Amino acid sequence: MRLTEGYGLNMENKLGRPIEYSEETLKKTLEYISKCEDEIYIFQKMSGKTDGFEEKIRTRLPSIAGLALYLDVARDTVYDWESKYKDFSYTLTRIRAMQEQALLDGGLSGRYNPIITKLILATNHGYRENKDITTNGKDLPTPIYGGKSDNI
Repeated sequence: MRLTEGYGLNMENKLGRPIEYSEETLKKTLEYISKCEDEIYIFQKMSGKTDGFEEKIRTRLPSIAGLALYLDVARDTVYDWESKYKDFSYTLTRIRAMQEQALLDGGLSGRYNPIITKLILATNHGYRENKDITTNGKDLPTPIYGGKSDNI
């Protein structure tokens, strides 16, 4: 076994035996993806004068960290495999796309916490909030040379 292939983790979170990538790794990764569906529980809420229904959700957002835990390897090992194996790289791209779509759907429907949704979308998927604080919504004069323009 080569040490460069990554390390497994035991329950005390210490480095363990070297882990090598295999077809079984890809199978387990696809198994992880299939388990990444939110579970929605709807139950009747009784509170004196009015009865209603309440929805609770158990979020199973796909993530690289979740995959690493499922495979029992370090996250760095997952990234290492991504750079070395095309099939695995494609699968991680799929996990990221699934995460992005789940966040968009969950955020828009109100099922996911909007602050956490915004944070993950900004951090992991390049979303950002734009604010124009320099031009008051007007086009910049062109051309701009060294901070000066001919149109001023």
